[in-house]
Order: sequence, then C-alpha cells, then structure tokens
Amino acid sequence: MPFILVCSSDEKLRNLISTAFPSTHEIILSQDSDSCLDIFYDFITKKNNDIKMCILDIDEQKNALDIIEDFHLNYPHIRIIVIGKALSAELAQDAVRYGADGYLIKPIERETLISLI
Repeated sequence: MPFILVCSSDEKLRNLISTAFPSTHEIILSQDSDSCLDIFYDFITKKNNDIKMCILDIDEQKNALDIIEDFHLNYPHIRIIVIGKALSAELAQDAVRYGADGYLIKPIERETLISLI
C-alpha cells in the first residue's frame, strides 16, 4: 500500500486527509516540521518503505521551503503538495521553484484531495 506523509499542526486538516484515503493509502501524520523530517527519514531508512506523496501545510512549518527542496533533490519521485491559508503568489511560486508539484489553498474539500492521487 502506498504511503502519504502529512505534515500539519492543523488537526482538522490531518483528520480530513487521513479519512480521504482510507482504503487506498496509508497515512503517516506529523504535527511539525521537525517530526516530519524525523518520521520521513526513519520511514525511508529503517523501515525500507517508500512514501508516494508529502502534503505539507506551509502555514505551520518554519522551514517548509527547505523541506520541499530536500525532498525534491533527494527523493524526486515523491510528489509534494503544499497547502496554505492564504498562499501568496510569491510563496506559491517559491514552493514550486523549490520542487513542490502543486499547491492548494485552505479550506480544502475532500474531493480535491482525492483528485490529487
């Protein structure tokens, strides 16, 4: 089963994402950027499993662009989707320039998430 890593301190968003893909993907939840990186590297190296997608809440992550760039450069097969409340045009462009595959503006509908797969 494919894995999706969700990095957001927004509990409602984490719950929405975890219920959007109940039978098709295993969801790995992280509350902040530090635990996101720890979980990611633990999962990749120790468990020898592959993550298909990372959904990153850019509003809550202090080093979101660094995470995007790191994943993009070292794991280019992982799709990176950025989510934000009021994603400015500049921030959205930066996220894509750093390697994000797309971005969504909150609030997000369940159907929108499902369409990402």
